[in-house]
Amino acid sequence: MKKIALIIAIIALIISITSLVLVNKGQEWEGGSVSATNEYNATTTPSGVGTWTDQSIHLGRGSLGSVIITKAGDTEFVLYDATSTAALASDPKMIKSNQQLARITESLVAGTYTFDVAFDYGLLLDVERGDTGTSTITWRY
Repeated sequence: MKKIALIIAIIALIISITSLVLVNKGQEWEGGSVSATNEYNATTTPSGVGTWTDQSIHLGRGSLGSVIITKAGDTEFVLYDATSTAALASDPKMIKSNQQLARITESLVAGTYTFDVAFDYGLLLDVERGDTGTSTITWRY
């Protein structure tokens, strides 16, 4: 009789532990809206006259978050889904108009412009003209 009671107790314990594991499976702690792998990265554009150049901000997949214009200027730039301006110009699969994620015109005032758009190849800053003003570009991968 003691053996049967022990076996029943062990089976009940196994069932209890299994049900707890299954009920809690897939639930995450909800301590905030952004998990540890979804933080935004940021880079600041050059701030001096003559320092604006094309640059690769990130290689690989990700998403462009926003462009924060901290000081308006005469610079117009485009953010592309590309690895380099050379690839953008020569690779047949990279039609410039299809790869454009955002165009920041020289007439935009200081402020935050949110895009939340995905990219596959990389995030490329292509300076069209101008060389004054400063911006912060945010993205995540």
